[in-house]
Amino acid sequence: MAPAETAVPSSVPITEALSPGEEAIAAKAAASASVLGAATSPVTCGLADDGCSQTFVNASVYWSPPTGAHWMRGVIDCARLKCIALTFDDGPSQYTSRLVDILDANNVNATFFAVGQNVGGYPSTVRRSYENGNEIMNHSWSHPDLTGLSASGVSSELSRTSDAIGSTVGRRPTLVRPPYGSYNSTVTSVAGQQGMAVILWNNDTLDWSNRNTATIISRATSSATPGGIILMHDLYPTTVDAVPTIIGNLKARGYALVSVSDVIGNLQPGRVYSRRP
Repeated sequence: MAPAETAVPSSVPITEALSPGEEAIAAKAAASASVLGAATSPVTCGLADDGCSQTFVNASVYWSPPTGAHWMRGVIDCARLKCIALTFDDGPSQYTSRLVDILDANNVNATFFAVGQNVGGYPSTVRRSYENGNEIMNHSWSHPDLTGLSASGVSSELSRTSDAIGSTVGRRPTLVRPPYGSYNSTVTSVAGQQGMAVILWNNDTLDWSNRNTATIISRATSSATPGGIILMHDLYPTTVDAVPTIIGNLKARGYALVSVSDVIGNLQPGRVYSRRP
């Protein structure tokens, strides 16, 4: 009996073909039609284990309702798509879990730059965030101005944080955001030696200063640009309150909300990035 064609399910779990510990990395970003692109084939079901498949401009998708298996093969091409990255610094905190819920409910991913000494206080939140497809990256151990430290001091701040994140989620960071955005040649050199690119931003919401949800929404959305990186902090309830509207406004303007790694692409350890080159 030939496989049957059917309509696309209204909710399809989709991820990139990744290693078992990482298979959710692209799930929520890939679920957006703007990321998948137009369908280039009908849905075909009746495959092995009663699975279904469909091809799109940017990916091939497979899912199996009986087993829950799912994957996406393809690349989120931010050279062609209108991508933007939400980033959150200084956590995890008591507000991070709710933020992870909001991202998950809205089918988007973000990049969290975690302070190493905070990770141990919220291991389940950090792990769940990673398993939901968010990036967990390095923001130093104790949040000093790294330019005031020796090379060995910078190395300790970064390596201790990478150790904490790696032991929690099973993957060491490949990105670092220096506290205050402050860096020098020592910081970039040490970051490169530890296999991390240095990530800044091109859109600062100043949420740490204004603590006003409406202002945070306005700053995040009015200055949004394709290939951009938006800076926020998961320390404040006013920031978390702003995120659903920020996501809705950006999606309405045609943005695909993806990770920093996706929005920049081809990241090089030791190099500094503030947006897609």
